[in-house]
Order: sequence, then structure tokens, then C-alpha cells
Amino acid sequence: MWTLLLVRFIGSLLLMFASSLLVDWFFSGAKWVQKFYALAPEIWRPMESNDAVATQKRVVRTSLFITLGYCISFLIFYLVMRPGIVFENSVTRGIVLGVTLWLIGPVPVYATQQLFLKYPRQVTRAQIFGWLVKLIISSLIMTLMF
Repeated sequence: MWTLLLVRFIGSLLLMFASSLLVDWFFSGAKWVQKFYALAPEIWRPMESNDAVATQKRVVRTSLFITLGYCISFLIFYLVMRPGIVFENSVTRGIVLGVTLWLIGPVPVYATQQLFLKYPRQVTRAQIFGWLVKLIISSLIMTLMF
């Protein structure tokens, strides 16, 4: 039974990762999107070295890790939301729920924004951790009230 469950989780992780990559490519990397980048060149992060190809590969590689983290977080979220599978304690479940929602939502958005846009890292960190606190408090309130 555990082997089948593990195979399903690995299969779903691979399918989520592949579909997320295709969606990211279509909405961010396809040729039809490139014309919009030229409309506001001052907001895009400049290449950090003289080798633009190496910098672009680094950014894409980092973006892939962000996508993989999103997919793993979604699997954890699925486990947390299924009653009785992982957590019996409602407080622990609430904290893990808040953290997984944080890893699914604000972290990938702000981390990807940090990769491509001229945006101060301190502001990005403050926004990411502000969302962590908001989501943990909200999920704890909901788990303790219901």
C-alpha cells in the first residue's frame, strides 16, 4: 500500500512539475510575450555579468527550483488537508497548513519577482515573512475556532 502511495506521489509530483514548466514557458517565456518586455525596459533586472547567456541560465535554473518547491509544497498541502492522514493535533495541522499555503502562494510569486524585476531584496524579504505570519495566524485561528 505504501509503495503504491509513494508511486502516486512521485508521479503526481512529476506531472505537476512538467505542467507547471509548460505553463511558465507559455505565459512568461514564449515569443509572443517577449514584445511586452520592451514596453518597460527600466523595470527589468539587468544582466549581472557580461555573459548574458550564463546569467539567463542561472535565472532559469533558480526558477526551476522555485517551481519544484511549489510542487512539493502542494503535495504537503494535499496531505495536510486530508483528514487523519498526517496530523491528529489541530494546532500542528494549522501551523503546517499556514506554512504550506505560504510556500504555495507568496514565496514563489515574490521569489520569481525578485529574479526578474528591479526590486529591493529587503522589501521582498519583509513581504514574504509578513505573509508567513499572516497565514500562520489565520490558519491557527481557524483551526482553534472550528
